[in-house]
Amino acid sequence: EKNYKNGMILIVLRRGLEKNKGLYLLLEAFKEAFTKNPTLSLSVVGTKLDSIEGVTYYENCPREKTLDLFIKASLYAMPALFEPNGMVYIEALACKTPIMGLNRLAFPEFSGEGKYGFVVEETKKSVSDAILNAFSNPELLRQMGKNGQDFVIKRFDWNIVVNKILNKNEYN
Repeated sequence: EKNYKNGMILIVLRRGLEKNKGLYLLLEAFKEAFTKNPTLSLSVVGTKLDSIEGVTYYENCPREKTLDLFIKASLYAMPALFEPNGMVYIEALACKTPIMGLNRLAFPEFSGEGKYGFVVEETKKSVSDAILNAFSNPELLRQMGKNGQDFVIKRFDWNIVVNKILNKNEYN
């Protein structure tokens, strides 16, 4: 059972995509949220920037470590300016980790219009407020995580995807 009271936020990206994936915005928002809730922590997988209190960087870590972080995280936050396929949101939801992203492109759909995560605007305040809101209500995180995992299992299980492709049916 996941501990939704641990204050752990996760973002996974590749070096060089920090701006596109919203890392700079997330870091600024995290610093603001951290001043109000110092139990928060942010794990950044895939790149390393300047040291910030509460932030741990995992550069060149094995896939097993990334999976462990997905499982332990209580919130996956990636306020991406550009996210071509959104698979990382699905990976988070599969691990019962609610998601946070910008109100643009396909993110609102991935979040179930807010059922499985937090849809935010592209501002430090919006992201910071969403982080603080998320960790003020662990029961909400737990419910979002469960609903998100159910959504992923019902829509993205490989057997379902293959059958949809073979039958040329659209997703329900």
